[in-house]
Amino acid sequence: MLDLQKDKEAKILQSNALVRSRQTFSMMQRRLFYLAMKAVARSDVDFRELIIPEPYLRALMSADYGSFKEKLYDAATGLTGTTITIHRPSGSWAHISVFQTIEYLHAGEESETGFRNTNRYPVVRMKLHEDLKAYLLKLDKGYNSQPFLYVLAFRNPRAHKLFELLLHGSWAGEKPLVPFSRDDLEAYLDLDKKGYKKFRDLRRVLDRLQSEIEEITPMRLRYEGKRLGRAVGQLDFKVDMSGRVRQPRLGEPEDSDEEIESLQLANELRELEFKQDPFKLIERHGRDAVRQAVQMTRAAIRQNDGTKNPIHNPGGFVTFLLKHEVSLAHEATDADVDKAKLKALTLELRERYDALLIRYCEEVYAELGAEDREHLDNLMRATLSKFELQQLENTGWRGIIYVGCRNRVMLNTKVAALPELLASVRGFLAGETVTATPAEMRALTAGLAEELQLPVKA
Repeated sequence: MLDLQKDKEAKILQSNALVRSRQTFSMMQRRLFYLAMKAVARSDVDFRELIIPEPYLRALMSADYGSFKEKLYDAATGLTGTTITIHRPSGSWAHISVFQTIEYLHAGEESETGFRNTNRYPVVRMKLHEDLKAYLLKLDKGYNSQPFLYVLAFRNPRAHKLFELLLHGSWAGEKPLVPFSRDDLEAYLDLDKKGYKKFRDLRRVLDRLQSEIEEITPMRLRYEGKRLGRAVGQLDFKVDMSGRVRQPRLGEPEDSDEEIESLQLANELRELEFKQDPFKLIERHGRDAVRQAVQMTRAAIRQNDGTKNPIHNPGGFVTFLLKHEVSLAHEATDADVDKAKLKALTLELRERYDALLIRYCEEVYAELGAEDREHLDNLMRATLSKFELQQLENTGWRGIIYVGCRNRVMLNTKVAALPELLASVRGFLAGETVTATPAEMRALTAGLAEELQLPVKA
C-alpha cells in the first residue's frame, strides 16, 4: 500500500546519463516520473505496472478534488507525448520515451486492454517505457541517488534540475567545484530557447533557483561567470552540502514562472530598441500593460511599414503608450446608446459637450512634444480603419477630418484622459446614467457652461 509519509524517506536511483539528460517537464510531471522511478528496485529486471490510488496522487500534486483531474490530464499528456534527450560524451544523442502507458480509471471500470479497477476509488495505471531500462535497471556503477522528499518539496522544475546537476557534479558535495559551459547549462535547464543575450538576465533566473535550492536542501552554492572572449561562456559553481535546513514540506508546484515571463518581455523590449532598464519599466507598469504596449507597437510597425512615416523609434513608442496609459479597449460610442433612455437629453447639452470636448483635445494636443505627436500619428495608423486612413492620405493629414480622427483616437486610447466633468457627461450621453433627474441634467449643463464661460440658460 502506498503511503506518502513513508515514501518521503525513499531514495531515487538513476544513471548519471539520465541526470544530465535534457527534460522539459513541469513540476507535476517530474513528480509523476520520479514516483515511477521510486518504485524500481535494484533487483528488478523489468518495469512493473503501477496502480496509484487517486487520494495518493492528489496529495502528491497538492491538488484539491476539483482541480486534480485537470492537472493530472495535463501532466500525463505531456509525459506520454514527450521524450527526454540523452547527450553522449562522443557528441551523439538519443531521444528516449518516458511512459509506455498512463491511464485514469474510475472504480469498477475496465479499460480497452482488459484491465479492471477493482478498488473502491479511481486509480491511475502507469508503466515506464522500456527505453529507460538501461538508465534505471541493474545500476551497479555510474548512478546517483537523492531523497524522494526533495522532489516533493521543490516548486520550480528548473530549481530541482539544477539541484540534481550540482549534486551529481559535486559527488554529493565531495568535489566542491562544478564547472558548466554556459550553453550546456542553459540546455540542461531548458533555457537555451529564451535567448538570454545578457548574462545579468541569466543571473536573475539562477539567483531565484539558488534561493529555492537553499530553502529546501542542505546545499549551499555560489557561482561566478567566466568570460570566453567578450561574453560569459562558462559558469563555475562552488557547492557545500553542510547547510542546515528545516524539514522540507510538500511544495505547491509553480504553474507559471513569472520571472521567466518578465525576462522574455525584457528581451522583446530590447528587440524594439528600448534603451532604458526594461525591468524597471515592467515593475513600474506591470507585465500586462507592458505586454499590451509591445503588441500595439508591433502592430503599429506593421501598419506604418512602407508609408511616409515609418516608426523610427519603436522603444520610444512603447514609452509613449505606457506614459499615456493607452488602451485598445474602446469606450462606448453613440452606436451603443439606447435611444429610449436619451429622450430627456437636450440638444443644448450635446452641443456644449461637443464644443468643450474639441477644445479640451486641442489643449492636450498642444502640450504634446514633436516626438509624441509623431507617435500619436503612428497610433492612428495602427487603430483607424483602412477607409479612414485613405481619407487622411487624400487630405494630407490635415483639416477637419484629421482633427476629428485624431481627437477620437486620443479619447478612445486615453491619450487625452477626460476630466471628471466631461467624463460624467460622456457617461450620460452614452446611456450609462439612465436615471438622471432634470435637476442633474441642469447641473451638467451649468457645469459645461461654466467651463466654456457661457451664460447659463434658465
